[in-house]
Amino acid sequence: MLVLIGVIILRQEYLPQDLMSLSKYDSMKTKFALLTIMFSMLFYSCEDDLEKLPLLQTMDGNYYTSEVQAFEALVASYDPLQYNFSAGVYHFRWFLGNFTTNDVIPGGSGPNDQPQLQAFNSFSYVSSNIHLNSDWTAQYQGIYRTNALIGMLPGIDMNDSTKAQMMAEGKFLRAFYYFNLVTAYGGVPFVDHVLSPNEFQMERAEEDEIWDFIELNLDEAIDDLRLRSELRFDDYGRVTKGAARALLLKTLVYREKWFEALTLGKIIIATNQYSLAANYEDIFTIMGENGPGSIFEIQRSSQGGGYWGNVNGANDGNLAVVYQLPRGAYGGWGFNIPQQSFVDEFESGDPRLNATVFQIGDELCDRGILSKSSTGFEHDFYSKKYFACRSEHELINIGDPVMNGEVNDRVIRYADVLLLTAEAAYYQGDETLAKNLINQVRARARKSASDPNTILPDITSNGQALLLDIYHERDVELGLEGEKFFDLVRTGRAATELANLGFEEGKHEQFPIPQRQIDLSGGNMTQNEGY
Repeated sequence: MLVLIGVIILRQEYLPQDLMSLSKYDSMKTKFALLTIMFSMLFYSCEDDLEKLPLLQTMDGNYYTSEVQAFEALVASYDPLQYNFSAGVYHFRWFLGNFTTNDVIPGGSGPNDQPQLQAFNSFSYVSSNIHLNSDWTAQYQGIYRTNALIGMLPGIDMNDSTKAQMMAEGKFLRAFYYFNLVTAYGGVPFVDHVLSPNEFQMERAEEDEIWDFIELNLDEAIDDLRLRSELRFDDYGRVTKGAARALLLKTLVYREKWFEALTLGKIIIATNQYSLAANYEDIFTIMGENGPGSIFEIQRSSQGGGYWGNVNGANDGNLAVVYQLPRGAYGGWGFNIPQQSFVDEFESGDPRLNATVFQIGDELCDRGILSKSSTGFEHDFYSKKYFACRSEHELINIGDPVMNGEVNDRVIRYADVLLLTAEAAYYQGDETLAKNLINQVRARARKSASDPNTILPDITSNGQALLLDIYHERDVELGLEGEKFFDLVRTGRAATELANLGFEEGKHEQFPIPQRQIDLSGGNMTQNEGY
């Protein structure tokens, strides 16, 4: 299973002399960006070797000796969060979470454009799917780097509180990478340390073992992380207590540990660290990045300098921007195309629709008015949540703009926490609290309307109808953010709602283990049922 191993040991002499002395007034986004560019430049030449041998150069104890070097390793652990391109192809979480639903079609130039992406929309993907292998590779690169960080930190002579904080960040990141894996593939190889060569070919662990490890890492991380209010401006993008608690909340909900989930959800809310942004549409603008409702957000920059000859140099930017822009005059590739059935999920007048979807006739900032003649396609709708104006995306002077999308990934939002807590409250018999929480989300959406008194009335339902209302609210509040398929699976609705696409119960709840990984394991890894 050699593909699991990938890390950069970045030595101080490879860094610009002033890189590590950025002032406290420089943004964390920029600081991480500069370091990750350096990682990517060194890493690029070795990408083709990822599946041949580990990239670990040395762990001899003579390198990691200072706080500066520990910070370098921490940045290396954050770096795979930005990966859009691994093992030679693109991958995004929303490939898995959106394309497998009725909300969108993959799009592009048509059904023959990237056929292995198109396969997600008909559940006809197979274990050789290159995008699944790309996703798997990126997650295990992150796991390897966090294991290296966590393993070396105890031996470094540095400030104890800083060391504890870095250790906690590493444990959160390791849990996050495993969360992405277990929700997609079920049980996966359990790697909690830097592997020796005789350990490379591993079997899969049981799914519960991975979930237990996620919980353990997050539990251990929370105490040593800072609250959002304790972050300096230049630290935005680093993990907080709220992020660890929110990911733990999602974990508990996936495992249907409703009492623990409700307790934790109440704790997150009671910290008063987060609030719902006044205007829903503002969340997804560049000005709205790291806003009051942002709990965990992957930082992006248009200044990465990526270009086609150095694809991994683009990992600091967000390729989702060009992927989802309309084709033709608008400069995009036209993927992730919303369908009428998704638009119909929004209640009449819900302003979240216009914040989520472009419709024909809408103004696309400085890109002009959206028309079918200008796209060359008959699509009525386009995704809006990864949109950037031309001036924010294409009119940059570093690298290829395709590689350098500015838009951050909103990974965990406060609205998600409120709705997960509402779901837990429902299952614990507190329907009053469940309605209070869902109505907070609806009230925020209502405020953006021209006449707030006429739309999105408070939810007053009870019993099963209330649960369906919670599900509906998640569908529209988190629409096109990559949550839908995973929500349908964890709530047992996938077989019914996705039958028309070819979903088979007992098979498609999990994606196949990439065949490349089974081969590299020497056959020790088994395949998921039905593939």
